[in-house]
Amino acid sequence: TVPPLGRAAAALRFACPLQSAAPAGKLTAPVLLEAPEQPSRALAAVAGLLLSPPAAAPVVVDGDLVDWPPAVGNVAGAFWRAGRPAAARAETNAYVRHDKEFLYFAFRCDLPAGAAPTADAVNRVRYDQWMALGEDLVEIILDPTTRADSADDLYRLTIKANGIAIAARGLPGGERFWPVEAQVAASHGENVMYIEAAIPRAAFGAAGASRQWRVNLLRTTAGVPEASTWAESMRNPYDPKSLGSLILMEE
Repeated sequence: TVPPLGRAAAALRFACPLQSAAPAGKLTAPVLLEAPEQPSRALAAVAGLLLSPPAAAPVVVDGDLVDWPPAVGNVAGAFWRAGRPAAARAETNAYVRHDKEFLYFAFRCDLPAGAAPTADAVNRVRYDQWMALGEDLVEIILDPTTRADSADDLYRLTIKANGIAIAARGLPGGERFWPVEAQVAASHGENVMYIEAAIPRAAFGAAGASRQWRVNLLRTTAGVPEASTWAESMRNPYDPKSLGSLILMEE
């Protein structure tokens, strides 16, 4: 129940078999809003869900995705323009796998026709609020506990198109150093950019052994320009409540 001209928050909980993970890593449930003497309004509640399959052998982090076999539920796609209810103009697909030591992520990012990716050769990024400026990059946001209260509790790995990686905790502009020996690689072809990363699970302490995580994936495109996000966060992509779920499947 919502008071006239007021606001109310409701927690929506729905369950499904893991095997029913939707394309692009997104599950959709219908929501019907009803009000006296008004037509009903149909909305869609979207929950991000990625299923990470166990890797039979360590993934070679070289910027070549040929060793990423297809799996059910491990593809994040259908990125949204950050802060807007519209699909991203530059398509991004991300993939996830894991083994006992690492979380592996890979990105395939479309580029504007004829454009090469842009990245500064420095280990910092300029932001306007939370949008990176003038560079092609991706960002992995992780909550290994699923209990983060604020962005200060989140782990962030930013990887530029030239392979420079920046590890931090907290919001852009107020972050603090996160000591992690992540392996990263970047490459590009005609109208496409590839990025790979292997993140040591030991860098999260005891939480690195968790099977259920919270995650968001961001991408900034210099040539459009555009910032996009996998989890459909309409305001702040670093809000822990807006993250999607990541489940590490057992062998």
